Amino acid sequence: MPRLSWHDTTLVARLPADRSTAIAKSLAQAGGDAQLVPAAHDEPAHMVVLEPEAWHNQRPRTVRSREFKGLGAVASLVRKLDPATLRFASARGLVEYSYAFVAAQQVRSSDAVLLPAHLAGGHGRAGREGELRLAEAGAALVKRRGFAKHKPLLVGIAIQASAITSADKAVALARSYADLECDGYWVQFAGLSESEKPTVVSMCATFLFALQEVSGRPVFAVDCKNLTWPLLAAGLAGACIGIGEREAWQGPAGASNKRRKIKPSVLHPVLLRNFRVDGPHTTAAFADLECACGAHPAGRAPLTRPEIRQHALHVRLRMADAVTGEHAAQIIDHWLYDAGWAAYDLGLDPPPVAAYRAVLDAADGFATAGEL
Repeated sequence: MPRLSWHDTTLVARLPADRSTAIAKSLAQAGGDAQLVPAAHDEPAHMVVLEPEAWHNQRPRTVRSREFKGLGAVASLVRKLDPATLRFASARGLVEYSYAFVAAQQVRSSDAVLLPAHLAGGHGRAGREGELRLAEAGAALVKRRGFAKHKPLLVGIAIQASAITSADKAVALARSYADLECDGYWVQFAGLSESEKPTVVSMCATFLFALQEVSGRPVFAVDCKNLTWPLLAAGLAGACIGIGEREAWQGPAGASNKRRKIKPSVLHPVLLRNFRVDGPHTTAAFADLECACGAHPAGRAPLTRPEIRQHALHVRLRMADAVTGEHAAQIIDHWLYDAGWAAYDLGLDPPPVAAYRAVLDAADGFATAGEL
């Protein structure tokens, strides 16, 4: 599921014309970029998930974007939020807070109801208990008011990747969310990508597959950069990755309101990595390993904002198709093999094979373990 950024309405026309494609968009941005959602709903109609990004409330109000503050005083809180305090908040307060985000999604024509979530620790931590209580209140509100009669209800989960320290704790965390009344889960990790330690990757993947197995509902992995591909190949229901937006997330502290005229890095589909547009290896990488996306000349890197966005969308959708078809795990192995040799030829570091393998091994463990 590609996440589109500011003024990316033109990219909607580049979505597959023969099928509906789900896309994601910041809920706050959708208010100031109002043409994107209607354009997506034209034929062929594409589904749009509007992300609450309630974790902005863990930042001081003074540094939040104007668009997020525009969601209103109930959604954009006066003070920084500590999720641990949600354990003791009034039921009415939890419902009103959830409703502020749900109502904004309704007004801005989201095709799903995604509950707000904040960055918190692992199973049994005070912040996680507060998040569970908020999710329960939000799910009850949506069901009682009928907001999800014709839309999927997704529970948001935001967690520090390093907070899941063992397989047992990963499964315990999955069980704590499995009984919520919902249609699926939108799981956002802070600090998770293929560059993370394989042990951390393994525990995060274990949580994702455990949650999908125990709940029997689809799970979407959000902002996992290139770990998106082994997760999909191993059977996770879905994933979200930014197109001209963030591909990985460092948590509320890493957020910035600064808009960039051009994305400073560009994806290379064979090397499975991003390059700085003006970096020392970029020219050689695209000259030696030509890209046939059609958004830019095959022998050079995309340079302008439209080229970079169109290139990224084409490549990501093509990769998603490849890893959700037959022999997906073998395709991952083939990509890594090609990327390794290409990196060697260009004098670059090899791809982090161990991180990809950690995802596939975690999935294999659930496939053979039987009951959890």
